[in-house]
Amino acid sequence: MLQGEELLVVHFDVCEANEIRLPFHIEGLDGEWDRSRTWIFRQTGDGRIELRHDHRMPDGTEDEQTWYGAWTIDEGSPTEQRFIIQDREWPDGEPRGWRVIIEPGERYTYGTIRGDEWSWRVDFDLSEPTDTPPPAWGYEDGAGPPR
Repeated sequence: MLQGEELLVVHFDVCEANEIRLPFHIEGLDGEWDRSRTWIFRQTGDGRIELRHDHRMPDGTEDEQTWYGAWTIDEGSPTEQRFIIQDREWPDGEPRGWRVIIEPGERYTYGTIRGDEWSWRVDFDLSEPTDTPPPAWGYEDGAGPPR
């Protein structure tokens, strides 16, 4: 559980034509890194974008809850995409999913959405580079997840 004082870092680790991998690290107050999460964006054959969440344990094995995600439902824009979970809604019928906004050189925003509204979000400052965090768990050898 986040206390509100941890350092949150997103690392634009792999940026290829059809795949982007963004490890999301949390440096705890004790100085230890939680390196369990990687957001994976892949271009699909039909032009949509797939978002997957790769969760790992400290030894690199997959977490019990991993690889969940969704696809874009429309074209979005070069700086904003919405990923809607098919067949899963809030109790009032509003769609569930995620939204990602990238303002190059300024901000990266990731969060969950309820319909068109944020239900949770985190904003990363891209205006000042930071030290590269350690590799995400399960990615130490550079191989990463299956494609």
